[in-house]
Amino acid sequence: MNDILEFLKSISDGEVHQLKNKDAFAALNGNNDEVMMVLKLKKQGLVDINEGFVGGHPAITGYYITDKGQDYIKKHTSKINGKIKKIF
Repeated sequence: MNDILEFLKSISDGEVHQLKNKDAFAALNGNNDEVMMVLKLKKQGLVDINEGFVGGHPAITGYYITDKGQDYIKKHTSKINGKIKKIF
């Protein structure tokens, strides 16, 4: 749970972020944690992606947090010092 929250907080600046590892095909083998996280969060509606063609192949060209993702951060973060709430 904290991995999701930390990831969302890291991209909550309103910018479109680029993948660090552009090899999306590695994700098919489970070798690209960033792509796997982005796809998981997209499925939940917490992030959205920009898609395009790179070298003639479909690719994720960027990703960004959605309003639902911002709400997720607010719901799971304490108002005191911005600390993450413990969820049991």
